Amino acid sequence: MGFLVVASLLLSGCAVLHEFKPAVQVAAMTPGEYITLKRGDVLTSGKLSVATLETIRVAGLDDGVCAKPEAADCIHALSDVRGVAAEQRLSALSELWLNQAQTLPKTSPHTT
Repeated sequence: MGFLVVASLLLSGCAVLHEFKPAVQVAAMTPGEYITLKRGDVLTSGKLSVATLETIRVAGLDDGVCAKPEAADCIHALSDVRGVAAEQRLSALSELWLNQAQTLPKTSPHTT
């Protein structure tokens, strides 16, 4: 009798296992989407690049605040940071300056 109870519990447990679905799903991605995801920057995707965001985080700054175009304080803070390689710091600064420059009003060179 006890054997039948244990067997029925085990068999009903096996039925529950089949109801689980994978936690990760895979979707096809075009080469352009992949490049934008991995190498996108403020010009190609409208968002700061992964490398710039990483540099901001390593510098101990708030990437949410620094991603805003009006984040001049972030630019100045990143300029003064030590402990970040010069190449990464300058690359991040150039992208932050570009992000800020894109919000400036467009004026004609012939206006007075």
